[in-house]
Amino acid sequence: DIGDYLDTPFLPFTRYQGHNPAAADFNGPEVGRIAGEKTYAWPADQPALELPGKYDGLVQVVLEAGPNVDEQGIKPYTLSVNGERLWIARSSPRELVLAIPPEIAKAPTLALRLEPGLVGDPDPPAGMVAQVKLAPAHNYRWTRAESTIQLPGLGRGDWLVSVTAALKHPDGQPLDATISANGTEVARLPEGDRRQFSFLVPAALVPDGDLTLVVHSNTYTDPRIIGALLYDVQVAPVGATPLLPPLKFVL
Repeated sequence: DIGDYLDTPFLPFTRYQGHNPAAADFNGPEVGRIAGEKTYAWPADQPALELPGKYDGLVQVVLEAGPNVDEQGIKPYTLSVNGERLWIARSSPRELVLAIPPEIAKAPTLALRLEPGLVGDPDPPAGMVAQVKLAPAHNYRWTRAESTIQLPGLGRGDWLVSVTAALKHPDGQPLDATISANGTEVARLPEGDRRQFSFLVPAALVPDGDLTLVVHSNTYTDPRIIGALLYDVQVAPVGATPLLPPLKFVL
């Protein structure tokens, strides 16, 4: 998944890999709900809140601050669910937006606890959160003018690449989005709302078993510099699967 908290090893030029944020080629990971949300009150006298689980997939959780918080609000804090601290997608004094990974969201019960932003800091005061909203969600990232996805060690052979993306800017101007594989253009992407499209990367373009995909597009400023909206990239072998990975991954 693009935008998942585990995607950074495959995105070598994001700011999360130690690069200058201004030079990052992907915007930060985001989360958005894909279905209706359920709202629960968080009583001021309860440091933890137990909610029903059994979700199938990623869940967005929104915390809304209580009426009597100070000017910093809940921005200095985070949330743990079943003992695991969550990734924060967006934060402000009045609202935290976080993502519950599928492996946690599938539990029968979700035990929520507001936590200090830094481990070891004092616990948050009571009554910081007024209500919680849960909703099924998906991850995504916006590309920039040129954004790189590296998939090392796939192996030699033909590969089918499937990409889920939305190719539409708020100003209605064309993206002219393309994808290159190891330096050769292999796909020109159709404009429009979210959809999945697939293309073939022939074996001749993957001589050493490594695959680097680069998404090129026109950009829009919102004030971020945004290109295509990517949700997911999947790669599958076509025909016989290589018996061995590239030699450098064996030695």
